[in-house]
Amino acid sequence: MAGVSSSFVQLVRTDRRPPPLERIPDWVKILHLSPEEERAFIEAALLAHAPPEVAALVFSLRRDVMGLKLRVVELEEILAGKRDPAKG
Repeated sequence: MAGVSSSFVQLVRTDRRPPPLERIPDWVKILHLSPEEERAFIEAALLAHAPPEVAALVFSLRRDVMGLKLRVVELEEILAGKRDPAKG
């Protein structure tokens, strides 16, 4: 990446330095990210600059959402008769 040392890129990749917010569009362009990867990269960059309490809350909420999605799948399987309700 022009104007960025390979050692700095390595620091960002290993979560030892957050990517500079003003350069995020440059990073996205150079990395040729898919739309889904781009969204995740931008979210991660923003969280890297957020206070630790905010980042922890976001991670906790993501974990809760994932658990709820799994529970919805289980309930759909029960309703479709593919799973015994007694076994959860």
